[in-house]
Amino acid sequence: MKKIFSLIVLLIAISSSGYAQKINLTDSTFFIDHTDRLTLRIYNSYKHNALSIQKESDRLNLLPNSPNALGLGINYKFIGVSLGFGLPQTDSQKTNYGKTTRFDLQFNVFMKNLSFDSHFQIYKGYYLKNPSDFMEWPHSQSPQLPDMHTISTGAIINYVVNHKRYSNKASVARTQIQVKSAGSLLLGLFVNYDEALSPDGFFPKELPNEIGEDFEINGFRYFATGLSIGYAYNWVISKHFFVNISATPGGGYKHVRVNENNGLSELERHLHGQVQLRGELGYEGKYFFAGFTAYSLIRSINHKAYSLDSATEQYRFFIGKRF
Repeated sequence: MKKIFSLIVLLIAISSSGYAQKINLTDSTFFIDHTDRLTLRIYNSYKHNALSIQKESDRLNLLPNSPNALGLGINYKFIGVSLGFGLPQTDSQKTNYGKTTRFDLQFNVFMKNLSFDSHFQIYKGYYLKNPSDFMEWPHSQSPQLPDMHTISTGAIINYVVNHKRYSNKASVARTQIQVKSAGSLLLGLFVNYDEALSPDGFFPKELPNEIGEDFEINGFRYFATGLSIGYAYNWVISKHFFVNISATPGGGYKHVRVNENNGLSELERHLHGQVQLRGELGYEGKYFFAGFTAYSLIRSINHKAYSLDSATEQYRFFIGKRF
């Protein structure tokens, strides 16, 4: 939590140092608009909702067996929708990491000075990524939690302060082309709901019981809302190559309910901290574009001696065309 609020203060300081000189400028040559064209892209992506649970020096890193997906993205005017389909997994992948069922949906809206990002995810079936941190583990098959499930949904709306120079459509939707480097302060409002439940606990039965006894929780759910402030920058390297980076930390208030293995359930109210990170690099041609995108939304919960971190992550290669 302290690191996230420190990052907010740092972003304000960086932005204010040189930003005031730019905010009144209205040079429309910083980007080219193609929102009146239909933009299609195909992509290969890896996406999941990870959970990390730490107590003292012990940390459980839990992941779903999420396959790579092929998908299609469509943008027209200010609306964008992406649909992905998981690729078939090999028998060895299912054996080593278990079976995960999932439902995953994203929805985005990009306007001149506003952006809206939302997600809805349901995963069932997780495995422990780091069993060797607890004991000698020579097996290729990871410890599994087939009954563990997570639900994650949320939305963030950002106001792009320097929208006359910085294009969020160029950085995410590719319906505009940034032709001169520029950045912008992002002012936002967010809301999140997260839930995780493992009926037999989050500690897999394959690991020693004497260690597992220290992890006494089997579920949690929370609702959070708050404000965010961040910064984004489009760097035009040359006529055909670009890099975009953004960091948007936020803080607010949350209601948390944690379930323990003994059946007790506690309702708590805390300050909430999260950070949204996005990076993209790519090629911009006359007719086609291509690139790589990395995205992460990290949220945290503290309960007694526990630290629980949820991360919605996505890595995507894409190629597209404007019509």
